[in-house]
Amino acid sequence: MSEITAHELEKAFSGNHPMLVYFGFEDCPWCKEALPIIMKVAKSERVQVSYFDTAAEENEEYYTTMKRVLCDEYNLDYILVPLVISIRVDGKIGGFHMGTVDNHNAISEKMTMEQVDELELIYAAIIQNWKETIS
Repeated sequence: MSEITAHELEKAFSGNHPMLVYFGFEDCPWCKEALPIIMKVAKSERVQVSYFDTAAEENEEYYTTMKRVLCDEYNLDYILVPLVISIRVDGKIGGFHMGTVDNHNAISEKMTMEQVDELELIYAAIIQNWKETIS
């Protein structure tokens, strides 16, 4: 997984640079559980996922703006990490998933195998839909 800058992410949203992006930060308990899952699915699907560090000071302003846009566009009250987004060739969001799975609290428990399987399926669906839009 390669880390991307706000400039590279902005370029993807402007079009002609489709990508899969994983948003998170190193100390996030949910991210620690989701990261190996998205990496496993990406490897099996033979795709590259880019990493956007939401805790990096240089990314803070862009991430704040992006969260506002996502909330407005998808009528959401908030955005949280881990967040996986597929960006199509036209720069639009093809799909996204926030958090891990329902009823999972990474602070108090590890994901069960059933929850891991569920998250794998969610990530696989995002990746499959994205691959269809770029082929």
